[in-house]
Amino acid sequence: MTDIDKKVKLKEIDERLMELSSLFEISKLLSSTLNLQSVLNNILLTPMGRMMINKGLVLLDKGSNYYSIEALKGLPHEFFGKTFQIEDIPNHPVFLPLFLNEVENNTKPYIDFLKQQNLKLIIPINSSNKILGALVFGGKLSGLDYSEKEIDYLLSLSNISATAISNSVMFQEIDSVNRKLDQTNQGLNTLFEIGTELNSTLDAAKILKLLGFALMGQMLINKYAIYLKSEDRFELKDSKGLRDLPDCPQDVPDIYSLFKELRIPYEVDAETDDEIRECFIENNINLLVPMMIQDETKGVICLGDRINKSPYSEFDREFLNTLANQAMISLENARLFKETVEKQKMEEELAVATEIQNNLLPKRFPEFDNLELEAVNIPSKYVGGDYYDFIKLDNDILVTVIADVSGKGVPASLLMANLQASIRALAGEIEDSAVLTAKVNDIIYDNTASDKFITFFYSRFDKSTGELEYCNAGHNHPVVINRDGSLKYLDEGGLILGMLPDLTYKKGLVKLNPGDTVIMYTDGVTEALNHEEEEFEETRLMEVIEKEYKSPASIIESSIITAVYDFADGYPQSDDLTLVILKLLDDE
Repeated sequence: MTDIDKKVKLKEIDERLMELSSLFEISKLLSSTLNLQSVLNNILLTPMGRMMINKGLVLLDKGSNYYSIEALKGLPHEFFGKTFQIEDIPNHPVFLPLFLNEVENNTKPYIDFLKQQNLKLIIPINSSNKILGALVFGGKLSGLDYSEKEIDYLLSLSNISATAISNSVMFQEIDSVNRKLDQTNQGLNTLFEIGTELNSTLDAAKILKLLGFALMGQMLINKYAIYLKSEDRFELKDSKGLRDLPDCPQDVPDIYSLFKELRIPYEVDAETDDEIRECFIENNINLLVPMMIQDETKGVICLGDRINKSPYSEFDREFLNTLANQAMISLENARLFKETVEKQKMEEELAVATEIQNNLLPKRFPEFDNLELEAVNIPSKYVGGDYYDFIKLDNDILVTVIADVSGKGVPASLLMANLQASIRALAGEIEDSAVLTAKVNDIIYDNTASDKFITFFYSRFDKSTGELEYCNAGHNHPVVINRDGSLKYLDEGGLILGMLPDLTYKKGLVKLNPGDTVIMYTDGVTEALNHEEEEFEETRLMEVIEKEYKSPASIIESSIITAVYDFADGYPQSDDLTLVILKLLDDE
């Protein structure tokens, strides 16, 4: 890989990391407040400042296909709160001219408004397959069109914003209900205070404890249990004063079905199914309260009798319903925050692994008269498991290594580092390729887990004699193509590294003459997939080699990479691609 290619690659990685960092920061910012106006303003200001957009607004769903302008920038304030009936709001990013061609009647009031204000781009706000509204932007001050990366960034921002908007809208609704009920019952102030406390932390365990204290203090109970849904399970997360409750209600089908379908507080009474009564009545649990978010039951609070033996009133049920939903929002925020932190940690680990790998691969290639060296490594993700190296022992001896380490990420990078250190320590001491390979195999076997292994090819080329001695440990067979077009595969060796100790390997020997070319590669080349999931295969590789073998090494390399990319046609690859080429130049 050339220095320019490396810089381009590093620049792409830096841009991607900056984008992810930006999205992480706006996610933290949106999660830090439940004020809808603050959330919407931040959603607008972030991309407008980043992309120098001249105007923008946020449309939010008000029900019955009515959408209201709830935030705007660069537009007259008089439009704030303006409401339109929109039956055909797009569910994917669209440019306004294209959108106008799609709608049946482009003379509707909202269409006229979008035209008059010269708005250019519509980004839907989706949450759980529900359109909450849309971000609508004008043009960029630069006059340039939006790029595909910018559209992707805006869509990612919209997806991140959906939960914050949903949470803020729900909080706004709860706050409105609290203020109305406060006029008749001062006790609802407590609900708001509890909600504030719940939203003040992103620690799920602390949220559950706060919820438990609120239940006991406000409802005068000493028995409760809280179940939370995890994939297709409801797991017991917290309880007080109860025993013999199932850890997973799905083990009791009737209870699991009840939890899953629960939408309003449910009283366990004489008419309840026997299996449910047996589980709950014996523990004096008589009220189940759903914990919901976005119309899905994500948890259930089970409550015992009140200490004063009074029944749960209608107000108590409404209070508990609101409290449970508020707690669920806080728990969902905690979950999203944890996922964000874990994602950031993963990105940091990937950055470390990338640095390790970049330091392992040669920064520059050794120079030999009449010998061309080319190599390229293209990871399928941030970090790959492929490795290659050139080691110049003296003016005539060149050691070349190519390997494919099982796995990806930091573990693969560390195993690569171990492999490189072993080779560089032994290459100058052990001349025999088979002996060196056996020694490296023992080192890998002794220092790695049983599920880690390496396909490995090691060669030692003596320029003074033209002899290339090699050992192939289960790697794709490199090919020597002579100047007359004849082929030889380098297949002498033995088992892959790290599988068994104390193995004996065979070495191979081939004489290279001016004009001959040695091509080494990993299975990311031959196993590259296209959209039909067909493999590139060795046949196509050989077609390229046979066509270009008389060309310089750099042309051979670029032709192979181009052929693989053209074949894949953008289909995501699951394996890394590494290619190493040695070409002896004619003496002429």
